[in-house]
Amino acid sequence: MEVHAVAVVTYERRKQIGVGQGMNSTVYLADDPQLGATIAVKEISKANFGNTVAGYFAEAQAMFETQHPNVVAIRYACELPDDICLAMPYYKNGSLADRIGDRPLALSEVLRVARGVLAGLARIHATNYVHFDVKPSNVLFSDKDVPMVADFGQSRAISATGVVTVPDLYENALPPEVLNGGVGSILADIYQMGLLLYRAVNGDQMYQAQVVPDQGVMQERIAKGKFPDRRRFMPHVPKRLRTIIRTALCVDATKRYQSATEMTDALNRMPLKTNWTVKPLPGGGTRWRAARAGRAKLIVELTPNGQDWCVETFTKGAEKRALGKAANWRAALSKSAAAAHLKDVFERLQE
Repeated sequence: MEVHAVAVVTYERRKQIGVGQGMNSTVYLADDPQLGATIAVKEISKANFGNTVAGYFAEAQAMFETQHPNVVAIRYACELPDDICLAMPYYKNGSLADRIGDRPLALSEVLRVARGVLAGLARIHATNYVHFDVKPSNVLFSDKDVPMVADFGQSRAISATGVVTVPDLYENALPPEVLNGGVGSILADIYQMGLLLYRAVNGDQMYQAQVVPDQGVMQERIAKGKFPDRRRFMPHVPKRLRTIIRTALCVDATKRYQSATEMTDALNRMPLKTNWTVKPLPGGGTRWRAARAGRAKLIVELTPNGQDWCVETFTKGAEKRALGKAANWRAALSKSAAAAHLKDVFERLQE
């Protein structure tokens, strides 16, 4: 005879966090008196499951099955009269979305985060799940700053026949094959990984500026590979990294990387000659900086001057020295001319 114990689990909400980042849930920072810990609790309305008990804990089960250093762990799942609650560690370091809101990540950080997220996705795929919601707000950083894949609310199991039911996805994250009548697969996660890296190397403002409110227009652009603009990158992004991102974003899913491991291998083969960091300047300008072992730092500045733009290049050790004035410095440029000149400057500096 089986005996079922009924346990009481309590937590005290402090405040809502991640406002606007979840489609069908609310996340709270909470105190757990049983564990004596601060946790994050995701509350999901049962109505979202059509009141079918079988589906209530599907997200919790997926998180539990895919335990990995690069996947957010679940501590426990419990039930309220109207909600399912998932308790997870609270990570004060926030998400990737927090880090790219006003500037791109440093190139070395892009590669570190990409490798971590791809390791998490490889584990998720190995346990026969597709995540379907790979985006900056769903990449959290542990207390040791390890990137981890979070939020399995959209994840779906891969059936024995290989069929995956595609959930209702955010409009901008729809893989082109879904719009073009294709099926769901792990290649949807590869596509979304391409979107994530596009946002990380360029900063989220470039990505968001391409979003239009008309869903029909957005779907057409996604289906044709025109969103996001694959030709448009910040000038410091190396050609090899641009190619990796474009490959992940291929409209034809058969031409993408066919696994998270294959994409990781491509990133590992990419030499990073110069690690550029980017800082916005007042008036819309930008400063790029790269530290070099045993050598002076490289600095490139784009600054406004009335309606015109100036590009200046320096090295900086004990003092600031102009670098390559004849080739690298320009004044009184239009915005488009400045962008074209910056592309040439970075190509020379990264040789």
